[in-house]
Amino acid sequence: GGVMALATLLAEVRTILLTVSGISPLVYTRERWASQASAVRSLYVTKGRLHAWTITRQSSTENRLATGHENERRHTLVIRGYYALDDEADSETTFQALIEGICTTFRVLPNLNAQVATSEPIQVELVEPRMFCETLCHYAELRLETLELLIW
Repeated sequence: GGVMALATLLAEVRTILLTVSGISPLVYTRERWASQASAVRSLYVTKGRLHAWTITRQSSTENRLATGHENERRHTLVIRGYYALDDEADSETTFQALIEGICTTFRVLPNLNAQVATSEPIQVELVEPRMFCETLCHYAELRLETLELLIW
């Protein structure tokens, strides 16, 4: 394996996320922020609903293997989801089903379409209500651990 750029990995995770049924078209390979709440809001709203996802690297570790010129590099990616809460419409059930769809989609793509040596199944770290952009939302944090082999 050659060197796989972090940006390439984030882009591939985004591509896979966009295949999940019901996902927002707003999937970012970084955290999106602005100084004005209204400006932030415009980054997270699609078809009148606040619904977006972000992917970012939380940490990376690298170990040298005894085989010689080969390192094992692990990235921990965090996927954050935001979905406007609507109790009447049972939005929590919709959001939880969307998370399950994400887990199912990634489960069968352990090498992320040949972008990594392997990855662990997605871990759902947190699902809770949260205020975001002056909107009550369902918020989720999903963890994706990836492993790449670097020959140097």
